[in-house]
Amino acid sequence: MWRALIALFVYLTGVCGSQQCDGARFNLLLKSLRRSLQFMEEHNTELNLDGLVGPRVASNQLEILMNNLHIRNLSRECNLMHQLQHIVNKSNDLIEKSKLAVLEQIPYYYDQINMMITPDSWKLNYSQRSINRSLIDKPLPCSLIPGVNDVTDACYAQISHPKSKAPCNITADCLAYMTQKESKDYFLVHEVIYLQQAETQNCLYRLKELGYDVSTISKLQDIFCANVLRDAEKISSAGYPPNQLDLFLEQIAICGMYGFTDFWRREWIDHILEWQMDSGCFIDPLWTCQDDLMSRKAKKKKKKKKKK
Repeated sequence: MWRALIALFVYLTGVCGSQQCDGARFNLLLKSLRRSLQFMEEHNTELNLDGLVGPRVASNQLEILMNNLHIRNLSRECNLMHQLQHIVNKSNDLIEKSKLAVLEQIPYYYDQINMMITPDSWKLNYSQRSINRSLIDKPLPCSLIPGVNDVTDACYAQISHPKSKAPCNITADCLAYMTQKESKDYFLVHEVIYLQQAETQNCLYRLKELGYDVSTISKLQDIFCANVLRDAEKISSAGYPPNQLDLFLEQIAICGMYGFTDFWRREWIDHILEWQMDSGCFIDPLWTCQDDLMSRKAKKKKKKKKKK
């Protein structure tokens, strides 16, 4: 649910904040986003910490969009700015209403990654750029890819922990673990998130101390997102298998925030809008790692061979 929310907001900020946006399409996106937030508001006591990431991204990305519209002298569109500010306020209110319940339910997990719902934790405003496809590599098989687990959460917690007296307490081991090459799927996406949170939590100086300067971080952004695109296109070519939708949404949202226009595809956003139910909720099937995810063409060929 929250990943769909993020994907739509990132598309809205990226496309409509940098070029002339189709008015009808803009309104369609806003309507979908309002319905999603309304559903979450009605079920706020059922949200977990991950579920609150969506509203925080919504708030931060819309603030960026409003600033970009102001720079382009479009802030005079009072009705538009009013609509955007209303969604920002609604997103912030939802977080405040829900986070206490989340803290009481899962205090340890809340302490580990609550930085992702703090103000400005997703204020990433990058200029448009394109993926360098020469950076795409062949990933390791699922059996060799680390899972998103307690180690991952512990590495996130080093960036910013509410009980830590020293934020940015990032170790060389965690940095190496969270910047592994030849990754794919969820672990790869969480490597990108790790870099993004290090940036928004003002920890890039610590990465530099560990040998990861600005140019190194920029190169990692390029490499990781090139391979995130590889995985997203694989899911798209396979006809959007239900158990891959959750991952797909996170892929296009996370790297879309880095300004990579390859993720701002109208076709992809149209599919996302189709997945929304009348209630405003998005279907969220259980994800599984798959090495043999085939395109629709490959599936047809395989069926023909079986018939012969």
